[in-house]
Amino acid sequence: MDEIRVLSLNTWGLKYVSQHRQVRLAAIAERLARDAHRYDIVALQEVWVESDYVTLSTLTKPYFAYQKLSYSGMLTGPGLLILSKWPIVDSFLYRFPLNGRPSAFFRGDWYVGKAVASTSIAHPSGTVIEVLNAHMHAPYGLGDAAYTCHRTAQAWDMARLAARATKCGHLVVVVGDLNSRPDSLTHRLFESVGGLSDAWVDRHGKFDGDIAQLTTLEQIKLAGTTCDSLLNTWRADRQHHEACRLDYIFYDSKLAFVTDARVAWTEQIAGVGSYSDHFAIEVDLKLRPSPIKSSNTLIPASLFEDILMLIEEYRPTSQWQAKWRNAHFLITIPVLVGLLISVFWAARHNRPWAAFIFLFFTILVVFTGLLDGLMGFLFGRNEWRALKEFESQVELVQVTQLHFNQSPSEASSFRSIK
Repeated sequence: MDEIRVLSLNTWGLKYVSQHRQVRLAAIAERLARDAHRYDIVALQEVWVESDYVTLSTLTKPYFAYQKLSYSGMLTGPGLLILSKWPIVDSFLYRFPLNGRPSAFFRGDWYVGKAVASTSIAHPSGTVIEVLNAHMHAPYGLGDAAYTCHRTAQAWDMARLAARATKCGHLVVVVGDLNSRPDSLTHRLFESVGGLSDAWVDRHGKFDGDIAQLTTLEQIKLAGTTCDSLLNTWRADRQHHEACRLDYIFYDSKLAFVTDARVAWTEQIAGVGSYSDHFAIEVDLKLRPSPIKSSNTLIPASLFEDILMLIEEYRPTSQWQAKWRNAHFLITIPVLVGLLISVFWAARHNRPWAAFIFLFFTILVVFTGLLDGLMGFLFGRNEWRALKEFESQVELVQVTQLHFNQSPSEASSFRSIK
């Protein structure tokens, strides 16, 4: 048995937010059980509610005997679930150091502890398949440097993990909702740093045209659209040109090759709508009888430059956020003293209504000032250090590559590691 079929689907399992969540997740579980003969490994994202996991696990356990749900975060886990027909022999969870801000509580990425779940699966051939399943930070609009920088850092970490697993002889498969477009830094990192191939591109070729010029069906068949398609009932209010490919399956082409890749689960649940706000992606892989010998692949210099430039562009925003919050905390101190004097004054002059108003604002000022102070001091410093670590890793790889692959004069012309 040298064939492997992998399915990846973002289930849209947000509690209180996702429409018809329980019905949809139950339908997803039922379909996986019904079509279990078609899949070997299933990677799901956004399985955030425990009861939904129980439903998925109960209905699919007879067909996918080996399952692993990842736990992390404060409010809930990262929502990553692997179902496998073959034994899971090892797993670990790597939580992303850069993953949004605690102040963006209405988005929740920081609180769920976004991570990459690594699951090692023993294939009957003796090959170990290491699946890296992730749901990376959402874009929340175009041009947001903070989330672009954080998502790039997440892709860097994942690509490095993939490269290390490859050196161990594992067949690495990266799956998930990567919230990145095919021409992004994220995509380039998986290819250049991770040494992986995009299954869709290998099977269908790279789409360089204008997606707005395609019909809705062509967007799926030619461009691999998995998100914001007008065929998706939960995205019917989007514009035609917003359709995009955000869900991927990357793989190590030295150990396997792709025989087919397709966007799947575009059908609808009767009386409900689409299975999720994303479509699924399915890939058929075949193990190579004779693995291709690996060679040292040079990472393009432009990739280093683009990452370092992105960090440099975002750094002032990060520093300003921390300074503003710390300044708010410091300003709170004299304001608090003034408000307490006002409360005393109102009480002395027998004006309870004024005392109540001043007391209310005192509580409000203390709460917001202390909260901003904690975020500015703790998260601000944490983000600064994580950015610094990200930058130093990129510079280390950059200088090391030059040292071993360029002449001494060229290597010395690059800046030293900070």
